[in-house]
Amino acid sequence: MKLEELFTVHVNIEKSFDLQNSEDDSVVMITFTGSVTGKYFEGTVLGGGVDTQIIGKDAGPHTLSARYMLQGTDNSGRSCKIYIENNGNIDKTLKTALFRTSPK
Repeated sequence: MKLEELFTVHVNIEKSFDLQNSEDDSVVMITFTGSVTGKYFEGTVLGGGVDTQIIGKDAGPHTLSARYMLQGTDNSGRSCKIYIENNGNIDKTLKTALFRTSPK
């Protein structure tokens, strides 16, 4: 299978919100905006994007889920919006990244 990069999302972090319970489990929510560049799509990350990370002391893997919308133009010049949801886990065995996500 040949893979091709469709576009790159450049994220600008806005705020971070933390919640921790007495068992040292925590949830971190990070809001963001940004821009998108690429051969097939150019545009912006609309306000309201959020990356939610659940970090359990004994609850298993550190999970994350980023949900956001893009607005811009495709390579034919048509205006469009794209919804993206990236879900994944922190993987300490990876050599080139802290985590790997799967976009929908």
